[in-house]
Amino acid sequence: MNYAKKIVEYLMHPKKVIVKLAGMGYLPFISDETYLRMLFKVRVGYELHLDDPKTFSEKVQWLKLHDRKPEYTTMVDKYAAKAWIAERIGGEYIIPTLGVWDHFDDIDFNSLPDRFVLKCTHDSGSVVIVKDKARMDKVAAREKLERGLAKNWFYVAREWAYKDIPPRIIAEEYLAETSVGSNVNEESSADGLTEYKLFCFNGEPQVVLVGRGEAHSTSRTCDYFDINFNRLPFALSNPRSNLPEEKPVQFEEMLEIARKLSSGRTFLRVDTYIVNGHVYIGELTFYHGAGLERFDPVEWNLKLGKYIKLPISKEST
Repeated sequence: MNYAKKIVEYLMHPKKVIVKLAGMGYLPFISDETYLRMLFKVRVGYELHLDDPKTFSEKVQWLKLHDRKPEYTTMVDKYAAKAWIAERIGGEYIIPTLGVWDHFDDIDFNSLPDRFVLKCTHDSGSVVIVKDKARMDKVAAREKLERGLAKNWFYVAREWAYKDIPPRIIAEEYLAETSVGSNVNEESSADGLTEYKLFCFNGEPQVVLVGRGEAHSTSRTCDYFDINFNRLPFALSNPRSNLPEEKPVQFEEMLEIARKLSSGRTFLRVDTYIVNGHVYIGELTFYHGAGLERFDPVEWNLKLGKYIKLPISKEST
């Protein structure tokens, strides 16, 4: 869409202008609830019901506003979460950290191996996968990561847990398969690893998202299953692959890990990888898709919403 069309669209829909500016942090005086009501209508397509939320999307917005515990900030911080997770399930599930820095120019590349992954600790999508350090485009990497550091992810969709994460860059070990079997991915690189995202409701995994392909890309596919690996007939932002899926050998281990990490949480998504038969935790999030993705078909928004049991009152959170 060219700039002229965008200008016309914004003139015809002034709420989109407000949402755009507020999402960039330019209108911090707009209350979280007011902003979420506007954003929800623009993104999901109907009015947000907070007094009696029923759908998954509505309940995620309710949780953003009313379920705010200091521990959540640690849990979604991609660096600080490592220690939090290790305390509960053991350090063997943590992707090794190679370094952490406040700015790109602080990175000591001589200390890093030939392959590694750089990412911001406080947002989603600011990731640079380095397969060959000698051929790395440092100019492009610097631009991407410094742009991420400058942005407070909270303002995009008022996901409260991200508001006070200190922005940093971490380097992680590059994960890759060294062999292919019936229960490991057909891709071998860090950007091709199959991801298993477990949707946990009140401490119990109920839905599994199987993601294939590079994250945050148009080529990524997402398929949804129940915990018995029966395919669920819905999609969100990404298309379904409809490839046959086999339950991983490590799946029961993954479920037990997810139960321990999500215990006492109304909703938590636990992201995992299986690399050479070993389970790793990718990240944790309380707000899948910020609760702003459209379900296809729409009735699955209500079906998943039934799994979220909200507290009787705001004061109980």
